Amino acid sequence: LNSTFTTDNNVTNPDGSVGAKVLTMNSTTAGGGDFAGFKTGTSAYNLQTASVFVKKKTARYVVIGHGGLSKYQQTLFDFDTESIITDPSISQHSGSGLNLLERGFTKYPNGWYRIYCITSGATGNNGTGFQIVNNPARSKVGMSEAYDGTEAVYIWGFNITDKPFISSYIPNFSGSIVTKVADTYTSTATTVLDRDGGN
Repeated sequence: LNSTFTTDNNVTNPDGSVGAKVLTMNSTTAGGGDFAGFKTGTSAYNLQTASVFVKKKTARYVVIGHGGLSKYQQTLFDFDTESIITDPSISQHSGSGLNLLERGFTKYPNGWYRIYCITSGATGNNGTGFQIVNNPARSKVGMSEAYDGTEAVYIWGFNITDKPFISSYIPNFSGSIVTKVADTYTSTATTVLDRDGGN
């Protein structure tokens, strides 16, 4: 959309691999009805969870969300305060039929955060998107914002699932829907797990 991707081979991703993607906004005025960073197509799901791992480079605020101009829900994250912005004067939702179930983040080592937005109801024609924000008051869908081309974040593991909860990261480079293999747990322990006793 209004951004470019490059790779920084000096940054380690959350899974230990090296070579983080850098999302940099173009020098432009963007937004005004769409996510200005990147977006997926329409979601046919009635439940959807979007999540992405982000690490600060130069930009302070990022947004992930579902929907578009007619209805949307989003999560606005502040790197400097390590918090989701919940100021009621900054609209993070609009319209009806797309309901917020949960928004939040999880902190990971080395400056990474996984931010997420969980909704129920159809997203309409605009699917799911992500963008860098300069001014939180202009973060909502439908408001344009000026970028000077220096705003950037590290990004990894963008995921969308049709479940109302965060799953472990599901790699998918095919462009089509994939199914996650069930997690399994194995142990060579010969005694019963004693959680209360710490064993």
